[in-house]
Amino acid sequence: MRKLFLSMTGSFLLVIAGSAQNDSLPVVTSPLPVFSGLETAEDAIVDLGNHFTGPDDPDALAFEIVENTDPSVAKVMINGQEMVVDFLAPGQTNIYLKASHAGNELVVKTLVGVQPEITGDFVVSDFEDLSLDPETFWNGSDASGFFKSGGVNFHNVYDTDWFSWHGWAYSNISDHTTPGFVNQYSAITGAGFSGPTHTGNKYGVAYLFGPPVLSFSDGMAHGVEGFFITNSTYAALSMENGDDYSKKFGGSDESDPDYFKVIIWGYADGLPGDPVEFYLADFRFEDDTRDYIVKTWQWVDLTALGEVDSLVFDLASSDMGDWGMNTPAFFCADNFFVEPGAVSSGSPFPKGEREGSLLVYPNPGSGRFKIGGNRAETLDVTIYNMSGALIFENRHLVPGEVIDLAGLPAGSYLLRARGDRGVMSEMIQIH
Repeated sequence: MRKLFLSMTGSFLLVIAGSAQNDSLPVVTSPLPVFSGLETAEDAIVDLGNHFTGPDDPDALAFEIVENTDPSVAKVMINGQEMVVDFLAPGQTNIYLKASHAGNELVVKTLVGVQPEITGDFVVSDFEDLSLDPETFWNGSDASGFFKSGGVNFHNVYDTDWFSWHGWAYSNISDHTTPGFVNQYSAITGAGFSGPTHTGNKYGVAYLFGPPVLSFSDGMAHGVEGFFITNSTYAALSMENGDDYSKKFGGSDESDPDYFKVIIWGYADGLPGDPVEFYLADFRFEDDTRDYIVKTWQWVDLTALGEVDSLVFDLASSDMGDWGMNTPAFFCADNFFVEPGAVSSGSPFPKGEREGSLLVYPNPGSGRFKIGGNRAETLDVTIYNMSGALIFENRHLVPGEVIDLAGLPAGSYLLRARGDRGVMSEMIQIH
């Protein structure tokens, strides 16, 4: 595998070559920014004199782009003392910039992330309709079991005994430099996704103790165009540097073929289809300069899932131990683009009837649920786990009758109720 860099300082990879004295070395005075923009955005320009200096002044330095690992994403040029970034197509590319003076060279790495501009008639769950004080988060400590944004229910499980949570939270934490579990609610971008029509600082945070689940507030199936994703600060810095529990991705010589990916299933009528996968970090390239950790908002296309009534998320990593995955099981998401037209899956109950006279309660609960209703009818009820296995069936359940799931593990389950007027789906949570 090709090796370009010899040592690491902070978040910058450095090479120093030549025989001049140390007082001739180029110096980084402030880190290069991570560049991020839509494919239609104007060029980004940065004055390199604000980030480097030589023994005398910034003008003593010569600059060169020595590597652009995916030139289809962005064109990066040097114009005197300026670095110019032309955003081309969605993706993320590694940029290696060399500063030279008197035979000495310093190479630093930064990133360019490009996002697509999504057009069409969509309902967008962008978390900006949720209330948060500055630099805070919601993690389900109110035991509500979910929160709603833009017509999507994001399910949450909170353990009041251990003050712990899993599933979905939301946040506006901007600290993207503090490593470790104490900073579990932060996105590595330091803010939510910003685009021409949806701009804000809030975003969703997913933690996998059980699979994070989202469903639709109207109980019907919808097409989902996609959403934007990035790493949490906790996971990104753990992969970049290693910590007490997780390895540094690539290993000491950058050659380990590590990866970290999210897997997304769409469920319809209680059964999953083929999943969509997205790599949040990938170190499997033969050329090590192409290795990356996602640190910009990137688009995940979910159109291949078709029409679904819920989405279920999982994570996989090359860093595994005796107790499972060592990589912190977190990622961040923003701007879910959902088709507004509800799709018939069977003949769904009308929204008003579902909300008024057919409710599953208490949800979340300890495992004993009831379906409320005022109709004189029996229901065909089936419940599936997140792997699609049928774990409960009662073809003659009367509204108000107890559904006893107390022996099942804590987590998310999909309930389907079929009656005289159609089918209703509901995600239920067991503490």
